[in-house]
Amino acid sequence: MSNHEDDLEVQEPVDQQKEDEGQKKGGTDNKHQLKDIDLTSIFVRNLDENTTEDDLKEYFKDCGNIVKVTLRSDKNTGTLYSYIQFQEQSSVEDALVLSEGIIRGKKILVFQKRTNLRNRGRGNRGGRGQPFQYITRGRYLYAEPIRGRGAYRGGK
Repeated sequence: MSNHEDDLEVQEPVDQQKEDEGQKKGGTDNKHQLKDIDLTSIFVRNLDENTTEDDLKEYFKDCGNIVKVTLRSDKNTGTLYSYIQFQEQSSVEDALVLSEGIIRGKKILVFQKRTNLRNRGRGNRGGRGQPFQYITRGRYLYAEPIRGRGAYRGGK
């Protein structure tokens, strides 16, 4: 019996480790942490291309303690935007009042950061599968285009 009890004791930490890994990968605790971060963060749009983190920290310093500033640019348009995380949620309300202020000669827009959810808004785009169907004739493999249904589907 003592050997069997030793086996059970060894397995308990492994099970606990799996639970911890599950929470790190996207368990409910991770989702709640992201939502909490979003409640204390703002999104700043329409920034000048020469804007720095220090400019944003200086502009929003009266709102509260800033935890993190992230500057990014849009791949397609090249416009600069930022996410700013505060320590307290009340700081976000103070920062929203500063919307339409001017940093480096440009009028900025400040919004509450929204929670990003995977695959949100994309919907099911469907599709018809592969653009070619592969047909074997003897030893050779041919790729022929798949023909669509066309506009006319038949009578009544």
